[in-house]
Amino acid sequence: MQSNLDKEIKISDREKLLRKIITTVRSTIDIDEMLTIICDEVGKTFNADRASIIQCNDKKDYTNWSLKREYTAFETVKTHKQVNIDKGISLFWVEMLYKRGNKSHYIENVPETTLPEPINSNYRKLEVKTMLGISIEKDDDKWGGLFLSNTRSYDKWTKEEIKLLEDISDQIFTAIKQAELYKKVQETAKREKLIRETILSLFSSISSLNIKDVFKAIVTEIGKLFEADRCFFAEYDADNNTMFPQDDYKEYNSDKTIKPAYSRKNKKEELAELIEIVIHQKQIIKVENTAEVNFPEETKKLLDDLSIKSFVGLPIFLGETPLGTLVLHYVKDYKQFNRNEIDTLHTIATQSGIIINQAKLYKKVHETAKEEKMLAEIMAVIKSNLKIDEIFMIICGLLSNFYDVNRIIISKLDTEENKLNILKECSKKNDSNDCKLTAKSKEYFYEKIIKNKNLIINDTENADNPKYFLKDLKLMKIKAFMMASMYINENETGVIIIQDTKKNSWQQEDVNFLLRIADYILIAIKESNLYNQSEFISNAAHELKTPLSVINGYAGALLNLEKPDCETTNRFLHIIKNNSERLNKLIDNLLFISTIEKKLNDEKLAFEELKVVDLIENSIQFCDEKIKLKNIKIEKNIENIVIKKANTILLQQLMINLITNAVNYSKTHSIIRLNTIKNDKEILISVEDNGCGIKKEHISNIFERFYRVDKSRSRETGGIGLGLSISKLISKIHGGYITVESVFGKGSIFILHLPE
Repeated sequence: MQSNLDKEIKISDREKLLRKIITTVRSTIDIDEMLTIICDEVGKTFNADRASIIQCNDKKDYTNWSLKREYTAFETVKTHKQVNIDKGISLFWVEMLYKRGNKSHYIENVPETTLPEPINSNYRKLEVKTMLGISIEKDDDKWGGLFLSNTRSYDKWTKEEIKLLEDISDQIFTAIKQAELYKKVQETAKREKLIRETILSLFSSISSLNIKDVFKAIVTEIGKLFEADRCFFAEYDADNNTMFPQDDYKEYNSDKTIKPAYSRKNKKEELAELIEIVIHQKQIIKVENTAEVNFPEETKKLLDDLSIKSFVGLPIFLGETPLGTLVLHYVKDYKQFNRNEIDTLHTIATQSGIIINQAKLYKKVHETAKEEKMLAEIMAVIKSNLKIDEIFMIICGLLSNFYDVNRIIISKLDTEENKLNILKECSKKNDSNDCKLTAKSKEYFYEKIIKNKNLIINDTENADNPKYFLKDLKLMKIKAFMMASMYINENETGVIIIQDTKKNSWQQEDVNFLLRIADYILIAIKESNLYNQSEFISNAAHELKTPLSVINGYAGALLNLEKPDCETTNRFLHIIKNNSERLNKLIDNLLFISTIEKKLNDEKLAFEELKVVDLIENSIQFCDEKIKLKNIKIEKNIENIVIKKANTILLQQLMINLITNAVNYSKTHSIIRLNTIKNDKEILISVEDNGCGIKKEHISNIFERFYRVDKSRSRETGGIGLGLSISKLISKIHGGYITVESVFGKGSIFILHLPE
């Protein structure tokens, strides 16, 4: 071998050979092509029967080597791939080259050299006679090795040749690092391009910011891009430290043979490990072979049920807030994930989180706008002069359209009789049957109502409620159920029930909105004849009877006087006259209310333009005698405002009532202020006094008929408890309302709000 090389390679030509190899190596930046050129050139130049380049795959475990390129001089020379090479060979060369710090190691006669098993048997399989190994490394970066062997002879390599090969290995290391750097730059550029294209594809595939479209586009694009059999987004439920039930629009499946993950109800304990790693530790979980990992039994059941061979789960956060986990499943074949794929997937997942959050914000704004519009419509219905039954019917219809559900029920539970009375029911179509709740289910349901507990069931097939209750719902063909309770009084609790024949995805926000609607319904109930008609009749009879009893008593006493004197007679007649006037005033007010309501029903009320200054001046003039009697000063700040649609008589009566109340409850020599303001939406007229004020607990009741905060004070002022009730009715007729601000002991402000 030496003589052959001496003919081809003289000492003076070694530099030329080295430059040739270097030039050849640097002519390509493709690492695989470069290694092929190196291996072939070295094998041919040094007349080796076999030349191979082996890479160390794991810098922490030098025994994990892989064959990158192999050259054989003849077809009869066996290759590493043809022989099952034992791991012991790599252990041997790690010891000889890396651990002992040798640049090279040469075995001149392999068969006669004492080598440990299984190395000896492996080299016999390869028919190796001479063997040379040279490390490809620099400092602590040990890339791999260059190996030459002969199988036909025991030709030797000289020290000069080995030194030349060591120099070549240094150049190989440099070239490899350059190629790896270039490859990394290429892969980074490719990854960035892929990320850009994927994000653009996501945006282009999302026709709107509809949250369902967004989720579907994300899982579909990512699933296809990474060739996953199943890709889905598991949304994190922070309140319960678990994942929300899966929805079909959050999942992509490559074909119909893949079992959907959303069809399975996951138990909390099955997701515990995934949540701990991905959500709490914020780590990517990557499993290339589920059979080789010792998972908890609960997780194994989940993996087996969905036939998962490989999977990856990535956390999606917005800042520090966890949104959920993006999961890719491989069920047909095992999947090996390289670092570049994981980095690309993580970047795309992060961008997807931003898109999801934008869609959620859009959804929140859109839903808030819808909710406010809905509440405005309900309030408009409540403010109308419809009967309570008609109000309930309209509200049920609005709710049915808003939630797009099968049935809406407004009911009240009589807690004394334990009986649920339906006030109004609205059904789009009769998809449910005539089955009713069993006694046990009623008990559970009523208990929820009585304790003001709300209820959400999005899927009766996969809910945690009592089985007997879910069974009754399923018999009624109910798949989704939501309920919000509302307190009416100590004996009655109201409830709004929403039922649907399809699954839903309601959350706590939906119940909260339903509770807001419940508050509006309570307003309707309290203002309706349903609750105050009998009370009105009773109070009216009582108020009529009181002055009549006084008149009758004093008239009888006057008739029974044996020797009436002028002073006693005048005092009794004065009492009779005052109660007659009070009785007359009460009857006038009742007739006034009746007249207004009749005209409303007959639509005979006339409306015209009215200047606010005229309204206030005329009202003050009417109360002038009382004002002067108490030496009260009136301060006015009145703008030049015109009410475009006003019934002058009614509005003047309203203002007279408010001013009279202010005078009655003000001290002598005090001040009453009247102010007007106009903004874009409404006209405000306020009456402010420095009187006794109203305690907080009375304010919500002062507009009820016959309600008086202080009955003894009312007798002194001549009040009968109808003035504010009439004022409220008049404000409603004009599409407005009255608000009150009061501090007990300091005074009150009554503000009339009228539409502009």
